Amino acid sequence: MLKLCIVYEADADSQLGCSLADRVVVECVDWLREQPDLLAFQREWTTEHGGIRFRWDALDGLGRDMNLRIRGYEDDEKDYPDFKAAVRALRVIRNLFDDVDAVVLIRDTDNQPDRIDGLNQAKNRFDGNPQNFRVLIGAARTKRECWVLAGFVPCDDVEMGLLEDERQNLGFDPTTISHELTAKNNESEDKRSAKRVLQKLTQGSAVREEGCWTRTPLDQLKSKGQSNGLADYLKQVEEVLVPMVQRK
Repeated sequence: MLKLCIVYEADADSQLGCSLADRVVVECVDWLREQPDLLAFQREWTTEHGGIRFRWDALDGLGRDMNLRIRGYEDDEKDYPDFKAAVRALRVIRNLFDDVDAVVLIRDTDNQPDRIDGLNQAKNRFDGNPQNFRVLIGAARTKRECWVLAGFVPCDDVEMGLLEDERQNLGFDPTTISHELTAKNNESEDKRSAKRVLQKLTQGSAVREEGCWTRTPLDQLKSKGQSNGLADYLKQVEEVLVPMVQRK
């Protein structure tokens, strides 16, 4: 069975990252598509250890307690944001387990596109080394909610009206170019808050929100997720995790 770990900011990020990865695997592996229940015997997601959840801040603190020193990036290239935090998180997981197959790093870019460069720097330090696990990056531009909005499809006249209201309010369709929701925070009064828009469209329903990534066709998620990082994440799952499951 594959051992998969995920590093995340909030529990909702972990749920989204794991669920999307599982969905891609099931849809890409013929025998799992026919019997999706068998997925539970192919992989296990590890989101905590010893009561410590694999949140970015928790792993950073644990790494410092372990006195894990992180050297700068090589070849005189500057360290981008999140590089050291990501390396520290990956090293903590490597120290905790000796049987991890892959680690997913889920992160909001928060209007800091350089975070993607930093995460990739950390990935390059681990990926390809036979002594290490594979690393996948799920960088949401700008927030996790943007990924969910990419999967929002109005299901009745009420939702069509809500979406049209947001189109008029924002001047663009938040489900097709969700990366334009660039509010620096997610406060409800901020016009370009991804959280505010998602709350409005789903009418605060967690079940409706979950349906945006569990029921919307993957092709549509990929199409609308080209600029918000979702398509990149789904592609990595297809290229890395799917072959791992197929080899089992």
